[in-house]
Amino acid sequence: MVLLSKPVTMVVQWSEVRTAWQDSDFITECLCWHNVYRQRHGAPQLYMAPELCDYAQAWANHLAHTNKFSYRNDRDVGQNLYQRPVSAIQPDVTGQEVSSYWYAAVRQYNFFRESDVLHANVNAGHFTQLVWAATSFFGVGKARSRDGKVIVVANYSPPGNISSRFEANVLPPLPENSPELPLPPEH
Repeated sequence: MVLLSKPVTMVVQWSEVRTAWQDSDFITECLCWHNVYRQRHGAPQLYMAPELCDYAQAWANHLAHTNKFSYRNDRDVGQNLYQRPVSAIQPDVTGQEVSSYWYAAVRQYNFFRESDVLHANVNAGHFTQLVWAATSFFGVGKARSRDGKVIVVANYSPPGNISSRFEANVLPPLPENSPELPLPPEH
């Protein structure tokens, strides 16, 4: 038995806890599929922002730890959330699955009516944030709760879903892109 005369302290460098998004297939795939769907609507591509990945990961960890599912109150960052129980058949989620789920809400969005408030169907807000033309940066994090749910948080900057700006930022699918990309299956 070894007794320590001094308390053991652990120094952790900030660089050691940051999200290594370049090494994450999930994050890279999620960004790729976001940009596939954005291209379909004539929106410029998103760029990965490591700070947004760190911010998303911190919130995903919080939600998994507290076993809650709620949006972070932050007007400076847009956010999408996803949650699914895992099983032996589906032990994890992919970036394509998550992006396709958010994009599938396109079915609930009316391109021909200004949507100042998406209160009629909150899920349409997942789609509109994903394709919001004025958004340039993206970050995503994923965590697993103790009860076996995978929680995904995506952050967007500048945020979307801004009143009176939907018509300029949520564009209908371009005709040349429509036949190539079928809608993802409904969940």
